[in-house]
Amino acid sequence: PAGQADVPEATRTEATPAAADARRAGGRRGGMTNADANKDGKVTQAEFVAARRGMLDRLDEDGDAKVSRQELEATGRERMVDRLMKFDANGDGSVDQAEFDKGTTEQFKRLDANHDGTLDETERQAMRGRFRDRGGEGGRSGGSGGGDEGQ
Repeated sequence: PAGQADVPEATRTEATPAAADARRAGGRRGGMTNADANKDGKVTQAEFVAARRGMLDRLDEDGDAKVSRQELEATGRERMVDRLMKFDANGDGSVDQAEFDKGTTEQFKRLDANHDGTLDETERQAMRGRFRDRGGEGGRSGGSGGGDEGQ
């Protein structure tokens, strides 16, 4: 889809209500452990973006392939609202898939402390600790596809 040229092909999905329903049906994923799709002990940028994508789909209550501030506020998770709305590059009051992918990619780059293109266990532990200390939802075990860690 348009606007996803800078997102690795392996993480692209069609932004349709049917696609969102299919991804939502998969349920919640268990944090960054499940983001490691090939189970090599490291999370690549493509794995990180793909794991996080499910969160946006679950939040898209009306199936319009974007998440509005109102949909985010309905979660009652104020910190997540503020973090995700920072991804709203065009200022229209909602975050679409391209904006979310771009924000998530930038977030991955900040979390990759040694700049090797992966998040190893040490970096993931540091990420969890940081968000636990800040009271973020992502610090809980069993978060959704990475929860909103680092957002």
